[in-house]
Amino acid sequence: MKVTGTLINYYFHCKRQCWLHGNRINLEDNSEDVRIGKLLHELKYEGKKNTEIAIDSVKIDKITDEYLVEMKKSDADTVATKWQTLLYLKVLKDKGVEKKGKIEYVEKNKQDKKVVIVELTEEDEC
Repeated sequence: MKVTGTLINYYFHCKRQCWLHGNRINLEDNSEDVRIGKLLHELKYEGKKNTEIAIDSVKIDKITDEYLVEMKKSDADTVATKWQTLLYLKVLKDKGVEKKGKIEYVEKNKQDKKVVIVELTEEDEC
């Protein structure tokens, strides 16, 4: 089984959801939250370069000169999002590209977005 960002996110968010997803039992196909997240992603990066890059088993939302950017619709589970971003940073590092991670939370009905910077450490890699 390939480890994906979604699988890592589910592992920290809900072990049962992780197991279901890992065994290809996807209950989120009809989820309104998932549809909203996908739509926000499409609208945010519409017509822009360097968006959604697939490397190995992960899909990275965006890469800039300094950051790997992960966009989420809410900050409901910051730990899961942090580890998902750290996985992406590790995949890039294994390819010889070292970046910092930037998590952008774009919550509905809020003008300001919350931004969190994440860095991959040796301790995280263990």
